[in-house]
Amino acid sequence: VGKAPRRNTIKRRVREAFRSLKHDFPKGYDVLIVVRPHAPLLLADYQRALSGALVKLHKVWSERSA
Repeated sequence: VGKAPRRNTIKRRVREAFRSLKHDFPKGYDVLIVVRPHAPLLLADYQRALSGALVKLHKVWSERSA
């Protein structure tokens, strides 16, 4: 993702995004986040991306199990 300062910035923001939203996520999922090279985003952008991905995942898995 880049040199250490950039990696650490992204890592901190992704962790904080997850930490702030984890109580709103559906139960029963283990989450693995793979980060591709990009410029660091704002915390709100990471929260939006993470929330959208998990809602989409839950919808797909709910349809498969029904």
